[in-house]
Amino acid sequence: LLDGRDRGSVYNSKARDIAQFIHLSVLSGHIGINLKSSASAASFLLNRDLVPLPAEWIETAAAVKNASAADLQGVVRRVLDIAGRSEGWFGLESLNEYHAEVVDADVPTLLVFFCDDYLESLIDLKRFEMMLLRNPNLTVLFIPRAGRYGNDLAYTDLNTILQASAFEGIHELVQSERLRLSAHGPRAGCIDPRDVSRLLINEIDSLGSDRRVIFETKGCRNFEMLRGRLSVPWYASFNCNRALSIRTVGVDGPPVFLRIPPGLNAYDGFTRPRIGPSPSYPNTGVRFARMTTTDLLAALNRPIYHDLIEQIGDEFELNTTLTNMSQAQGLTVTEMIDRLDNRKDA
Repeated sequence: LLDGRDRGSVYNSKARDIAQFIHLSVLSGHIGINLKSSASAASFLLNRDLVPLPAEWIETAAAVKNASAADLQGVVRRVLDIAGRSEGWFGLESLNEYHAEVVDADVPTLLVFFCDDYLESLIDLKRFEMMLLRNPNLTVLFIPRAGRYGNDLAYTDLNTILQASAFEGIHELVQSERLRLSAHGPRAGCIDPRDVSRLLINEIDSLGSDRRVIFETKGCRNFEMLRGRLSVPWYASFNCNRALSIRTVGVDGPPVFLRIPPGLNAYDGFTRPRIGPSPSYPNTGVRFARMTTTDLLAALNRPIYHDLIEQIGDEFELNTTLTNMSQAQGLTVTEMIDRLDNRKDA
């Protein structure tokens, strides 16, 4: 994928390099999803045939090695083609905020990155190499799984992976501790906030003591499990091609790259859903979360929210106040913002 991108494809001229790497990494999650069971994905999967792989390619280790260069290039062309068409564009994205807050951070910053699948994680490693060489203010704590779970990147495989010639440039970043590789990541196929290693918490506290801390996660299950209410900004990216993703985010099919502000839930009211239409489920109503992430980001873009930030001056304080007020009144944050806006107009 990285080679194909560098060979002057039409897609190559459409965005900045780092934004392209983010985009390709997320879209690579479609590769071979036809071979993934709905049980391991935790809900029904859509777009299973967007970038399919033949089942015989992965039947044995020998079969994996026997996939021809021409076969692989066909997969690459398919992903790059999707990346350049509307079905591959981000349905929601916070790339400008990410560049300002992380890529071009002007204060010492620790990015705490929870990775997901192998393929997208390798693309993300190359992205972080670019970001770290570009910005001396940035440090990355890269967190794979603490064990092997499906096709998620395992810490025990990183040493072998980093011996590949494509990752030669990363060795110096690891040695200088600009890129830290954590052995204390999730011990399951996703983040479980109820079971976070104390050693990982100590790593984050130690590395973040003199830095601004920002979280980034890959994968929809990590997004759904972590949910939000963090004390730091959180970026999340994944493809909305699972029933649960559609119901929590409110986006149907495309990938997303989201910024969830500190102190806010990414979605709310999952047990108090509203029924709405969905292109993927034309004959039945979908039980959307009462506040989807789409609803949240739309509310945060309203003038009243920006006015409140200017008045209070602290994003986390404002969001914590809004959350506490909304919970006390049995509302979602978006409903609370609506109510405050209506009072102002009155």
